Amino acid sequence: MSIPNRIFMNVVALCSVLLASFTMGCSTTETQQASRLEQKATSMVKPEPKTDGKQRPESYTIYFIAAAKAPNSSVICSMDRNGKNIKSLTKELGHIFVSYSWSPDGKQLAVCELLNMTISSTGMEYEYGIDLYDAEGNNLRRLTTQKHAIGYISWSPASELLAFSMTGKDNRENIYTLNVADSSIKQVTTEGGQNPSWALDGSTLVFTNPKASGKDAFGIYSIDSDGQKLVRLLETENASRDPCYSPDGRKIVFLYLDNPGQPGFSIRVFNLDDSSQVTITSKVSSKALPSWSPDGSEIIFYSDSQGISRIDTAGKNILALKIAGGSPKAR
Repeated sequence: MSIPNRIFMNVVALCSVLLASFTMGCSTTETQQASRLEQKATSMVKPEPKTDGKQRPESYTIYFIAAAKAPNSSVICSMDRNGKNIKSLTKELGHIFVSYSWSPDGKQLAVCELLNMTISSTGMEYEYGIDLYDAEGNNLRRLTTQKHAIGYISWSPASELLAFSMTGKDNRENIYTLNVADSSIKQVTTEGGQNPSWALDGSTLVFTNPKASGKDAFGIYSIDSDGQKLVRLLETENASRDPCYSPDGRKIVFLYLDNPGQPGFSIRVFNLDDSSQVTITSKVSSKALPSWSPDGSEIIFYSDSQGISRIDTAGKNILALKIAGGSPKAR
């Protein structure tokens, strides 16, 4: 089958990020390489900005996808919030990691992988898998294998379900859930959906619609995990993508297309309490994939020019860590 254009571009973009990681020194499969990378990160990290007497954000770990030594292979790495102590969590398996999500208790890691690409008489064929790893990066078991492109995954608060986007036989990308215990899959949306994120109570998912067109369709949507009660939480004039709930469940960070037909997104935060929006920073790429620090005080994202970066929710005190890596997330 032919891979859908949007997910194909995501995989191409991820591969470009992984390739860039070599030039920035981010192949972390050997101790010596990790040491060199840490030294480089240390030299580039600016002093911690002053916070006018306010308590600094808590320490946390940032995870990201980086290039491995072998061609068409990647690993998941970790580092501290200042870009130091870089370590490789997973082993080289000859797969391209597309996305990942930690279980709420931090004991397991669900990973979406592009396993194989082959050429057939009908064109390119792809095989995706969702695997389960333990906290030490050991592969436990495969939850599912699909011939359809799988996008980003998100673990439910109760640790029972994984939400993910997948392109079906109709070439439409929709939201699905996978039961971790028995690997059963259930379709949640039917009219399109991508990049799901769970609400704090696990009852609903937020997502954006890749098939949306026109002002009356753009925005952030919410739907019950059983596929009922579809609601548009936020109307936007231009396209939005990659929504992610804050740790307290009261805000959603997302990417907003500033000018249709031109590159460049803004990172915005939508406040569910009063429906207000705040622009955190602008001129970021579609690969930014913003997410939250564990205490909700900072947003972590990827920059084409600055690598993995973090910024506080006031839009100040931005710190470029100069580390190339896809899908940065904090825990």
